[in-house]
Amino acid sequence: MVPRRSLPDGQEKSLQERKVYVNCNVTTSLEPEVIQTMTEAMLEAWGSPSSPYLAV
Repeated sequence: MVPRRSLPDGQEKSLQERKVYVNCNVTTSLEPEVIQTMTEAMLEAWGSPSSPYLAV
């Protein structure tokens, strides 16, 4: 059984009917500034995600 949600106008749609697939990672190119910032972070600000670090 798929859960249902009431809409403001009284209509009901199941969560399956309301599902939207959004995947901009496949089709959207990155801005050069984003690539530069990500590269700098990966080269200079790396760390273990399971270790606690103070925000700088």
